[in-house]
Amino acid sequence: MRGKSILLSGVAVLLAAGASEAQTATTTTVIHKHRHHHHRIVIKRKTAVMAPAMPSRAEAAPPPPSAEEQALEQRVRRLEEQLDAQQEKQEAEHTRLTSLEQNFNDTTWSFDNARPTIKSGDGRFTMALRVRFQADDINYMQSNNLSQITPTRNVQFKDLSSGTLVRRAFFGVEGKAFNDFWYELRYNAGGGGNAETDPKLSLARVAYLGIPNFELNAGVIEPAFMYEGTMSSGQLPFLERPEIDNIAADSFGAGDSRKGIEVRYQKQGAFMGDDNLVLDAAFTGSKTESTVGHGNGGDEQTQVLAHGAYRVWSDGVSNISFSGDYAHAFTGGCSAADAAA
Repeated sequence: MRGKSILLSGVAVLLAAGASEAQTATTTTVIHKHRHHHHRIVIKRKTAVMAPAMPSRAEAAPPPPSAEEQALEQRVRRLEEQLDAQQEKQEAEHTRLTSLEQNFNDTTWSFDNARPTIKSGDGRFTMALRVRFQADDINYMQSNNLSQITPTRNVQFKDLSSGTLVRRAFFGVEGKAFNDFWYELRYNAGGGGNAETDPKLSLARVAYLGIPNFELNAGVIEPAFMYEGTMSSGQLPFLERPEIDNIAADSFGAGDSRKGIEVRYQKQGAFMGDDNLVLDAAFTGSKTESTVGHGNGGDEQTQVLAHGAYRVWSDGVSNISFSGDYAHAFTGGCSAADAAA
């Protein structure tokens, strides 16, 4: 055409798309100016847009499990958990048994306050050796001339005897058995060698400690009675207890080496932080190596004793406490003459 020049510019983009692709058309307008005429050229361009792929039949979501399948799966899971727990328990028991065997073989010696003590590896058995030796000695220095005669008097000096008396010579063992029992066996090789000597078998007792704050003794015991009687012979200010305590103890069924049973309750901090409450009751017979109370027509001694003490204050060295005792002798033995009367 005259006076006209037409510039055609076209761009076509064709994208191959699969069956799963969707196509959208985009229209682009290009305007070309030539002097007096305007020419509008419309170009259509196709752009491919990816649509989400649809799952095939092979990749379709599985149907939800049925109630029976769910119950079976839960049962299998529980069985697996039980098997795992059983295996862990067996491994723990095996480890414990192995440790006990090793500990049992590891019996140890120790010296607690210079006292030799044997302890089993599991700590359920102990045995400590007891030794106590107490003696007093006296020596007199006298002139060879024991007779002195004067015009006014005739004085005869006595030949005083020097010597040594072994008050106590304790040998024994004590310790724990089966974790809840306490035993003590004590032999006394001391004494004066007369009728008043303490029995050779000083203690032979078994105590049950399985109840908190309680102690049950049985056998040859030394029951708690009066203040001095509750103290160990190793803690006495003097070698012997006051004579009044010894008389009362022997008369009312206390003292050393009594056949009997005893129950004791002891608790620190019963009412206050630093107090100590002790309640004790015992049923005893006669001494194990004494003929007192075994008359021809009599019965052996039988007594009941009770002891109570309460410490109200202590600073670790000094103490303030109150105590009381009760005793009743049922039979004290009698001679043949008394029985006939």
